[in-house]
Amino acid sequence: MLYDPQNCPCLNVDCDLYMNCEECINRHHSSRKYPLTACEICKPEGCEKREVSNREELLEIMRRCDVCRLALNNEGYPYIVPVNYS
Repeated sequence: MLYDPQNCPCLNVDCDLYMNCEECINRHHSSRKYPLTACEICKPEGCEKREVSNREELLEIMRRCDVCRLALNNEGYPYIVPVNYS
């Protein structure tokens, strides 16, 4: 089952729509900036594997967003770098 409020993969637990699948779907599917729900993002491979290595897929993500957050790992220490570009 793609949408299961009891197993919501969304990390934004403070969202007013957290675990409210129908409203979450409506909000995301009407958004240009965030068109996919966490469930849709995690479905193909699971949340454990979110690495995007395909160049065309990376460029498409960058076209849709104003800010990208690069998640990196250096010697076992993860960190995130927000990148704003025009």
